[in-house]
Amino acid sequence: MSQELTAGAQEDSDAMSYYRKEACKVVTFRIVYDREPGSNGYDVVTFAPEMAHQVFGESESIFGYKQIAITIDMLHNSCRCFLSVMFSGAIQRLYSKPDDVKKALNPWLPANYTNDPSEFERLVDSEDHEKMFGEVISSYSVPSARFSQQNVQSKIIITKTDTSSAELRDFHARFETYIVWFIDAANFIDLEDDRWLIFYAYEEFQHPISKKTYKTPIAYCSVYKFFSFPSNVRARISQFFVLPSHQRRGIGTALYRTVVETLKDMKEVVDFTVEEPTSAFQRIRDLEDSLIVHQALQEKRVNYLKVEASAVLELGKGKKIGKKQMQRVYDILGLYYADRTGPACSEKILSSIRNRVTQQNMRELRPGKRFCRLDGSATPVQTTKKDEIENDLKRYCDDIQSSADHLKEKMPTRSKRKR
Repeated sequence: MSQELTAGAQEDSDAMSYYRKEACKVVTFRIVYDREPGSNGYDVVTFAPEMAHQVFGESESIFGYKQIAITIDMLHNSCRCFLSVMFSGAIQRLYSKPDDVKKALNPWLPANYTNDPSEFERLVDSEDHEKMFGEVISSYSVPSARFSQQNVQSKIIITKTDTSSAELRDFHARFETYIVWFIDAANFIDLEDDRWLIFYAYEEFQHPISKKTYKTPIAYCSVYKFFSFPSNVRARISQFFVLPSHQRRGIGTALYRTVVETLKDMKEVVDFTVEEPTSAFQRIRDLEDSLIVHQALQEKRVNYLKVEASAVLELGKGKKIGKKQMQRVYDILGLYYADRTGPACSEKILSSIRNRVTQQNMRELRPGKRFCRLDGSATPVQTTKKDEIENDLKRYCDDIQSSADHLKEKMPTRSKRKR
């Protein structure tokens, strides 16, 4: 009898597992450009989400359906949305109900999205393919990733805007819904707050068959202008996102570089920082900020290895790089320059970094203080102090060594883009 019960329980468990799907494997995003020439379909670019816990919970799973497929179509320029949820069957058990997929998705999709294919067709046909927001502050040309065989060139156009326009606010509220699927703990910004600056990167190209021109927002960076006494601004980069379909093409680097150059040119800005950067963004930031300081050292003919640390840190301050990031840049450049000198110098620099970080962490562990990691996040009170210090030190040293190696790779081949 017990064997029968065990077998039955296993069978029941297998059946339940059959109805549970990983959300990231059944959700597909499609950027819809237009109707496909010569067919009834659409000209699209597709990609999958990287995470779904904010939408479907920590398990990132959807329960209760057979062969479920969720497609989120976004018009390439306006980001107007069509949602399709299809499945071959749903669980039919008294105490097991299928998840309400649309209810889970509703807070995270653009407002006024449609489920009606005919309505979406009308939206496709009426799409303005060349709409852009903001003033153009930078542009450059690159080979088109989609039409490389036809030798099509794309122009990457970077713009800057505030949030005073109602049309812009409506558009951005749609565009920023992407980030929930790609940035952990993502939040939408308050577009009614007039202290926001938004930078967009658009891709402009001419379709090789239809000859239509398309301008598509492919990345953005939101910057908040905090007040700094008496009448200045401390700028903080809040969101930084590049569509997965356009990553690994240098667009994020170009966008960050343009944002930084713009902030440096704003007289009221005293410095700029970043709110909880992802590892990918931190890598871009480390490279670009290190190059800025490296170039300044070259121009002033300053030998990093022979000058006081305070002089280099002060130079970074002049470039409006935030204090914490400038310390990272100082360490990255130290490893980079030491590597060119020899192993003994590298070990000396690394030892100096280890000693400084350890002393800094020990100061943070004084009675009554909670230990704060170098990324700014607080640790649980019960964490073993010694282990936490060692782990944090290792993470930091590995991190800056990786950035120093990246700097070494990019230094000889880096080319300046024309503004």
